[in-house]
Amino acid sequence: MNILLTSAGRRVELLECIQKSLPHITIYATDKEPIAPTLFVADKAFTVSAITESDYISQLLEISKRHEIDGIIPLLDPELTILSDNRNLFNENKIQLVLSNDNSIKIANDKILTSTFFKKIQIKTPVTIKVKNEIIPDIPSKINFPLFIKPRFGSNSRDVGICKNLEELSFFSSRIDEPIVQENIEGNEVTIDVFGDGTGDIFSMVPRLRLKIRCGEVERALTLDDKLFIDDVIRICKEFKPYGPINIQCFVTDDGPIFSEINARFGGGYPLSDVAGARFPELLFELINGKKLSNHLG
Repeated sequence: MNILLTSAGRRVELLECIQKSLPHITIYATDKEPIAPTLFVADKAFTVSAITESDYISQLLEISKRHEIDGIIPLLDPELTILSDNRNLFNENKIQLVLSNDNSIKIANDKILTSTFFKKIQIKTPVTIKVKNEIIPDIPSKINFPLFIKPRFGSNSRDVGICKNLEELSFFSSRIDEPIVQENIEGNEVTIDVFGDGTGDIFSMVPRLRLKIRCGEVERALTLDDKLFIDDVIRICKEFKPYGPINIQCFVTDDGPIFSEINARFGGGYPLSDVAGARFPELLFELINGKKLSNHLG
């Protein structure tokens, strides 16, 4: 089997997890940067255009056809929509995208839709407001300071900050593209790695307490018992229907978990879950080969 990791960047440890679990497969990698670390440990690597360039999809398709790629695993949030929009093109060439359905990608990439999704299925989530639809002085009547401000479509914690007063809110809202504000939740931040088959069923989940963050991705973490999270995660995934790996973020408070984000891809900290016993590479192999997935819950 041949798989392709796109926008591979510095996901060296993830690639090594897959190599260790599946030594018989060939792993290809692409990135726009020729010195991206993961390109140097992949079995075969290619430098490609930026995901926003018009020839990006044609380059991926050419690489995939030439090297008989069975499955493509995207690793960057902004790329998910681009691949989702071209899903039929890859399907026609019998190249499987390990990517959740189009609607789920939209929900994950849009923080307003994520908030609406959680509320619709009765999952606790922070109060979230689009700044452009509000008169800034009225916002404190709906969300108390301090509050989070972030881009509606951002990723990797870029342009994310805390505003302590109206002056800071006015300053940052004028400098962030499509800003939203979100209730500041006091609690331990937890990321839950989850693997699904696209039907709403899940086959593995590992919660991990985020101890140290770098560029929006976890660098150090501590795995946790899943009992506190499993009922909510099952409810979320029944509606979200993840296909392959996703990660869900929440805050653990005295009132239980409060869920804030979904990332429809491998989490940056997945290798920590792998060490703790997650078996996502094995599930990935089964998924791409059309086999019934092994159950690793519990």
